[in-house]
Amino acid sequence: MTDRASYARTRADVDARAALRTSFGFVALMASLGARNAFATDIVIPALDEIDRDFALSDPTLRQWTIYAFFLGMAVSQLILGPVADRYGRRRAVFAGLVVYLAGAALSAAAGTFEWLLAGRVLQGMGSGGMRVIANAIVRDRAQGPEMARILSLTNSVFVIMVLLAPFAGQWITEAQGWPWVFAWLAIQGALTGVWFALAQPETLRAADRRDIRIGAVLRTLAGVVADPTARRAGLALGACFGAFGAYLGAAEQIFGGLYGLDEELPWAFGAVSLLFGAASLFNAWAVRRLGLERLARRGLAWWMISGFGGAAAAHWLYDGVPPLLVYVGWGMVTISGFAALFGNLQALALEEMGDRAGSAASAIAAFGTFCGVGVAALVGAAYDGTVVPQAISFGAAGLIGLIVLRRRRG
Repeated sequence: MTDRASYARTRADVDARAALRTSFGFVALMASLGARNAFATDIVIPALDEIDRDFALSDPTLRQWTIYAFFLGMAVSQLILGPVADRYGRRRAVFAGLVVYLAGAALSAAAGTFEWLLAGRVLQGMGSGGMRVIANAIVRDRAQGPEMARILSLTNSVFVIMVLLAPFAGQWITEAQGWPWVFAWLAIQGALTGVWFALAQPETLRAADRRDIRIGAVLRTLAGVVADPTARRAGLALGACFGAFGAYLGAAEQIFGGLYGLDEELPWAFGAVSLLFGAASLFNAWAVRRLGLERLARRGLAWWMISGFGGAAAAHWLYDGVPPLLVYVGWGMVTISGFAALFGNLQALALEEMGDRAGSAASAIAAFGTFCGVGVAALVGAAYDGTVVPQAISFGAAGLIGLIVLRRRRG
């Protein structure tokens, strides 16, 4: 009996260690898929100045479209990859997305003109835009309840680490090999992720659970999001916030590199601003239970309005538009990191009245917010004048617009 009990304990310990290793590998793989958008955005930022010089762009703000073009592709992908994953399975959707992503990365790396670079970036975004949706769907297929929450929390932690490392990787690759190799490395990373996924991740969607793709249903869902007052207003607030955040990403290299003269230090400054994203997400998870979703969203928008307009006024009147680097980084840490909470809260508000359409509506709302955000970001980026004032104003305006549209959401 003692030998049997000892054997059972030993077997349980072996199974637990194997499950733990499997869990870590699964979390890392899901994070690699889910962080692809953020990683493919942030790794390019240190290369934007060299891209501007190589293509001799007529307007320095045009380099920002290297970021915005990727977002446009993301918006399209968010509408397409979700239904594809529900119809053909998670594996086929991931492989299809990675093939498009690899094609876009290769086109970007080989681009002989800026226009071809932008075309490649759109393709990249189309390939990766829905990856996080698919990664979350795979987690839902495999786990439920507390286990699902644990895996998603661990995935988000790895996600933050990858986002922090991206600008350092971009800086090193650009200095060592030139900007085309940034996109070549993205292609290599995508290919390796595809091999890893093929070997480690079986299909999780049962054949009986697969749904046909109905273009009419997709269009009706998108029309329903636009027609529903709650979803439309929260979507507009989301678009304004995404626009301010996108404008920050697009102008990050010009501000940190051009305005403050940072070179090797650029990833450190950018990473410092991003450092509080994880903390903001954890705080939001705690606060939303105590304050409620709508109240917390309003407070976040009010903070953006005060911090944005206040920061713009202080930068203009006290520092002639260019505050000291530490002041700007400190302002960015407490302001820009709020996007981590606002994005999720506004999406949740937009889905409140969607009922059984919530799954497809989530993709439609994300795409709607991204399309709106790209337009806002392009306007803000074009207004860059060698100071941080337009950027700060964009955050204040996003907060104000969000408060106005949410104030009317029940009226």
